[in-house]
Amino acid sequence: MYGLAFGIIPEQQRKGVEVALIVYAWNSLRRIKAYDRVQMNWIGDFNPRMMHVAEQIGAVKYKTHHTYRYLFDRSLEFERHPDI
Repeated sequence: MYGLAFGIIPEQQRKGVEVALIVYAWNSLRRIKAYDRVQMNWIGDFNPRMMHVAEQIGAVKYKTHHTYRYLFDRSLEFERHPDI
């Protein structure tokens, strides 16, 4: 299944809501025997919270996606995305 994206409003973050949503969705998919694996792809390296969520549910990192940025205006200074 592709195309599922979600976010948690700041007031509910760090309460386990992310893990609960993922586990509920996975259990629902397993119950109807539609899928035997779920792929959580492209968790940015600037998002340590989501990487921690993946670890909490026992996810295994098996590939790494790289994102590149090209500055069309070469006079601008490159700024890395801040951790969220």
